[in-house]
Amino acid sequence: MTFAIIVYSRWKLGFNDPTITGWITAVIYILIALLCLAYARCEEPSRGHRVFWWSLAVGLFVMGLNKQLDLHVLLETVCRVIVKRYGWYPQHRIIQFCLVTGLATASLTLLIIIGLTACGVSRLRWLAFCGILLLAAFIVMQAASMYHAFEMLKLKLPRPWLFGIIQGCGITCIGLSALSGIINSRKRIKNPPFR
Repeated sequence: MTFAIIVYSRWKLGFNDPTITGWITAVIYILIALLCLAYARCEEPSRGHRVFWWSLAVGLFVMGLNKQLDLHVLLETVCRVIVKRYGWYPQHRIIQFCLVTGLATASLTLLIIIGLTACGVSRLRWLAFCGILLLAAFIVMQAASMYHAFEMLKLKLPRPWLFGIIQGCGITCIGLSALSGIINSRKRIKNPPFR
């Protein structure tokens, strides 16, 4: 069996979460990504402002696509095929644990970098940082549950609704931050300060 056939047998291109909740979540991700793009173009010609909001927009857009296309399943399937092909399958739990630990470490590192560079940043961006923190926690928790890390660490698996609340709060924080920034910049354009 070829690599492509094995991968395609486990992952299908299509809408893999056709529930109303799945569609609403995917649409909200994409709408919030569009808000981030709008705010990136809105004001503050600084490069850091544009990079921050464009990066958020791209990340949210990818998460929206992933919600329906299950791109993480494709990645997992490719990794599983590689692990089996090279004879690493007897150690697959260790590899999964390392993957989850690496994802958590990368998320924590990203948050530390954001925190260190956030000095003097507006309250609006802090709200976006909170959203990023919540979405990073959601991603790590999803990966940990998917790869049975909770069982390996002898921890109780969080309730499924908790994942949805964390995800929803993260998306909401980022959306409110971008929307507030757009509204504030339009107010400043209409009512410029006196000089």
